[in-house]
Amino acid sequence: MVWKVSGSMPIPSGYGETLRPARESPAAEAAWQFFADHRFEHRVLPDGRCDIMLRFPSDGEEVLGPVAALVSGPATRFHAVSIEAGTCFVGIRLRPGTAKPVLGISPGLITNEVLKGEVALMLVPALGALVQKLTRGSWTVGGVMQQLSSFVDDRCADGGVNSTTPLIDALHVSGGRLPIRDIAALHTMSVRTVHRRITEATGLTPKELAMVIQFHRALRLRLRDGLGVAATALEAGYSDQAHMTRVFRRLGGVSPARLPELALAGLPI
Repeated sequence: MVWKVSGSMPIPSGYGETLRPARESPAAEAAWQFFADHRFEHRVLPDGRCDIMLRFPSDGEEVLGPVAALVSGPATRFHAVSIEAGTCFVGIRLRPGTAKPVLGISPGLITNEVLKGEVALMLVPALGALVQKLTRGSWTVGGVMQQLSSFVDDRCADGGVNSTTPLIDALHVSGGRLPIRDIAALHTMSVRTVHRRITEATGLTPKELAMVIQFHRALRLRLRDGLGVAATALEAGYSDQAHMTRVFRRLGGVSPARLPELALAGLPI
């Protein structure tokens, strides 16, 4: 598997992801991998998605110890993670709206939560069989990723497109700027129906999801396109530079003027 990130986005050393088209995998938006060859403080940014992860000791090629499962819910704030040297993560980022069929639980139940080890297996029992399988025999990092990808694909074999997908797509296409009333009008639905469907599918309210999407668009304008802070605020649709700065601090714990090395999810924006 070739690990990459779309475009020329700067990424931390050891991280890579491969975007997966919906026709190939209805539930998996991306497969990603991170290997720490030294102790690392990682800032995980909210992206409005759920992730299924497997963590294990590794030399970057082989699995060298126990495999643990983690499930992260949709988030509205960043969290910092300390990763020890020799730790590897492989993960699948789920498309919005596919978390419930894959995980078997509503994403709203795990908003801003990261389930680890036995807690993850208790709430998502199907992961137990996968972890047990990976404790037997010898595995490469690539082999673990293939097993995790197959697990996700099998759990959502009937497809991830549903009546909510176009509503979520409208938020992505607009960079989070399209008001919910306009989304409702475009799809001949009531505002209440749109609000309920997006919240049930993603675990976030439309306002929260739009804020996350707009934040990621602004990050791309700064890091990929090289826009200045004021120009980014204008292009991303913030009321002013101060508004954008408040959002950056709330969601990312960073200043838009002084961005650290970040791993950005490859979102359709």
